[in-house]
Amino acid sequence: TQAGFRAVRRALWLRLPLSAQRYEVETEVLVRAILAGARVTEVPVTRRPRTHGRSALHDLRDGGRILACMLRLRLRA
Repeated sequence: TQAGFRAVRRALWLRLPLSAQRYEVETEVLVRAILAGARVTEVPVTRRPRTHGRSALHDLRDGGRILACMLRLRLRA
C-alpha cells in the first residue's frame, strides 16, 4: 500500500540504488528489497481519517510516477 510506513534495516537501505523523488520511493524500496533477497513482511496498519490539512499526493501526477517507476523496474529486472 501507499501508507508510507516502512521498516528497513540500515545495511539494506545503504545497498539499495534508489532514484525516486516522491511517493514512488515506496514502490522502488519494496521492489529493490525483494530483488536484493530481503525478507518482506506485510503488517496491517489502521489509519484514522485526516482531520486537518490536505494530502500532498496528487492522484494523477503521482499515480503516473508510481506506474512509470513500476514499468522502469520491470524492464530492468
